Amino acid sequence: MYGECCALSDARAHLVALQSTDVSPWNLMIRTYIHHNNVKEALELLELMLQQQIEPNRTTILSILRMSSESLLIHLAHYFAVDVGFVKDIVIENTLIAMYGKFGSVDDAFQVFKRLPESDIVTWNALIMAYAQNGMSQMSICTYMQMKQECCFPDEITFVSLLDACADGCALREGCRLHVNVLSVHLESGILVGTALVNMYGKCGLPEYAWQSFNVICQKNTVCWTAMITAYAQNERGNDALQLFTLMEQEGFCPNRITFVSAINACGIIPNLSWGEKLFNRIKNSPLMEDIKVSTALINMFGRCGKLDYLKEIFDNLKDPDVAAWNAMIAVCAKHGQSKYVIQLLNEMTHSKVRPDIITYTNILSMCSSAGLIHEACGIFKLLEDDCGVNLVEHHQNCIIDLLAKAGKLGEAELLVQGQPIDQSSYIPSMTLLAACNNHVDVKRGRQMVQLLFKLGQSSKNYDIIISGVRAGHSVYRITQHSNESSNKPLEGHQGKSLIRLGGRVHEFLPNDMSHPLIDDVYEALLILTTEMQREGHFSCINQRDLESFNQREHTGMLASMLGVISTSPGKTLYITKDTNLCSICHMIIEYMSKVSSHKITIKDASCLHEFEHGVCSCANVVSKVSLLTLSMTSPKSNN
Repeated sequence: MYGECCALSDARAHLVALQSTDVSPWNLMIRTYIHHNNVKEALELLELMLQQQIEPNRTTILSILRMSSESLLIHLAHYFAVDVGFVKDIVIENTLIAMYGKFGSVDDAFQVFKRLPESDIVTWNALIMAYAQNGMSQMSICTYMQMKQECCFPDEITFVSLLDACADGCALREGCRLHVNVLSVHLESGILVGTALVNMYGKCGLPEYAWQSFNVICQKNTVCWTAMITAYAQNERGNDALQLFTLMEQEGFCPNRITFVSAINACGIIPNLSWGEKLFNRIKNSPLMEDIKVSTALINMFGRCGKLDYLKEIFDNLKDPDVAAWNAMIAVCAKHGQSKYVIQLLNEMTHSKVRPDIITYTNILSMCSSAGLIHEACGIFKLLEDDCGVNLVEHHQNCIIDLLAKAGKLGEAELLVQGQPIDQSSYIPSMTLLAACNNHVDVKRGRQMVQLLFKLGQSSKNYDIIISGVRAGHSVYRITQHSNESSNKPLEGHQGKSLIRLGGRVHEFLPNDMSHPLIDDVYEALLILTTEMQREGHFSCINQRDLESFNQREHTGMLASMLGVISTSPGKTLYITKDTNLCSICHMIIEYMSKVSSHKITIKDASCLHEFEHGVCSCANVVSKVSLLTLSMTSPKSNN
């Protein structure tokens, strides 16, 4: 009674006062302590029990094993099992294998398994699950093969563990073979195995096969519906995921925490802000708002949709955000150009109990590089170098090199390049510095970068480094990339497709595709817009040859934006996704478009989220400036 009422101190005092030599009340008290995560008190009580010469029995050991939340208790229970003589008790041994696997002690689990004179199906399943839980899918499969050789036949638990192992390791071939074995014993329609098949095919990138497995399940529940919704969301099929979410509720099933996470992720994939806001409104006054995974999904979704209004409310509602939640918040704000707030978040994170990881630093350094925040980036880079818990990776140094090069601090950038090993990883920073030498007309450093690139063998990989002409009395370097598509497209090699949602319908634009019913209206509106821009001199900074070769039909982000403008009333917000980066000319045109139409145009491209409003983009025109760097030569600048 005391234990159930959480009055643990009273319960313990009552037990000690009894002076009972019966092990049962001691077992009950130990189990109660473990149930309430009072590990220290459980160990103290166990020690007191031994001092009073009350010997632990089988129930004591199983209680500690099955309810333990720390690996220390597992080893302690194992010690008592050996000491008291329960090493041949198959139930205890099976539980030991399972618990060692749960806490990552796979070698200990195997040693227990190897010591057993005989193994039943539970034993084999425990070992297979131990390997599966620790990312050792091949060992799970090998154990399964050995199990069959010893004439022990698999059951549902066996297949679920194996399929989960294949899912986590993306081992599609082994997963398909297991599916054949499942079919041979007619377990495919069971809820456990069927859901595991859906999960496996979803994680291996085959949502169609996941759907087939889902349809075979006889008595569906929330878990299998969630697995199928997740499979669609994981494979960028957001509309299918949301349609299935609707169907699930129509069939009378209630979504759980994971269902909401997958549905929210699907909203970010499309992106579909209206759906995302509906889900947010459903859960914002529920306990789910305190769930870290749900809140992290909401942050990512609203970030992808360009709706930042709710982010602070969602994040501040978390009592103890983990590193994933911090990283999501930092990444979203960084992509939206909120550099000051990102630095503030990093400071708050470092003062909390959560330690920044490699993703944290990568997001922030990338933002600093894009925004030109050289002072902040160098400070963070120094912090990263001093943080022995985080490995300095190539991308971190490349961000700093890129930032220094853009700022004209070529000497400092060169020191970082020289500090890197001369291998293929040197290519990107060397090209970055060479482009900066071209821009700042630094002939000496440029020659050094050319020599380094020749050492790397880059001249044979479709890159010609040409020492060309003399401009303003200085030698300059031109880098021309030759490709099969075109050698005269410095803006963007592949324009990709763009999507815009209008009135509940998704409109898709592909390069050179004239099939859209309003395409003529789009081109007519663009002609009027660009003519006005030309008259006002907006294209004066662009090389005339590049402007003449600019083909509107290939630039889908601009086409989707104009469709939104002519199809909606002024002041509306347009949401567009593009699978490649916006080029500098498109960026310039869309900025002007947002100015004259009074629309807010949000575009998520391959590397940035742009919010165009009143003729200004949230990326602070970094895209245009960086792209135009390679299109025209500026006057010589001093080298630092």
